[in-house]
Amino acid sequence: MRKQKKGQQITVWFFALIFLFIIGLVYMIMTKPFVLIRDKFEANFTGSEFENTFKQINTMWRVWPILVIMGVIIWAVVASTRQTPNIPF
Repeated sequence: MRKQKKGQQITVWFFALIFLFIIGLVYMIMTKPFVLIRDKFEANFTGSEFENTFKQINTMWRVWPILVIMGVIIWAVVASTRQTPNIPF
């Protein structure tokens, strides 16, 4: 029983590392197109009414990988520490 649980923990952390790698890869690959598109459209929308929108978009682009990475880490910790109940059904 203990060996099976250890195998499940290894599988959970293996998938967590794969997810973290994919998130980092997507962020690095998509940053350049994001910057190019942002710079192209930001020049068209000048004025104070659009300034907050572009500031929010830039903030979210910097924050979304951190949020997703923290979610994956929390999922891996919770999934690897869960215990099966001893109550028979």
